[in-house]
Amino acid sequence: MQTKTTLPCFLLLVLVGAAGAGETDALSRELLADAAARVSLQSGSTAGHDGKFFLASAKGGFRLNISGQIQVRYHLNLRETTSPDKDITTGFNLRRTKIGFDGVVAGDWEYKLVGAFDRDGGSDFLEDAILSREFANGITLTWG
Repeated sequence: MQTKTTLPCFLLLVLVGAAGAGETDALSRELLADAAARVSLQSGSTAGHDGKFFLASAKGGFRLNISGQIQVRYHLNLRETTSPDKDITTGFNLRRTKIGFDGVVAGDWEYKLVGAFDRDGGSDFLEDAILSREFANGITLTWG
């Protein structure tokens, strides 16, 4: 009697395990296909750091370099005053804050954009904008 119930239970476990393995195999194939699709989308570009942070096309026709500058000042002022809580004043000040983008577009066009922020109010403004192209005869034309 014991063997009669053990055999159907064993067969049931084998069938459930096979169905689960089939689902796992299908999921594995789906995940591998998704990963391959994502890698193929990324193969046309690169990113990294070679002195500047950059995004670039694999062939080098397009490149975006990202740079910046922050100049921080800390001040501490100790003085004798008659009013309370005015003996010491401290704080940070961002003297210069800039962000820059430069690089290559379409292989032979170079660009540079530098944005800066006002030290008093923090409003932004375009400090520098340059576009240039070098022609086949060696002449470079620059705007900006």
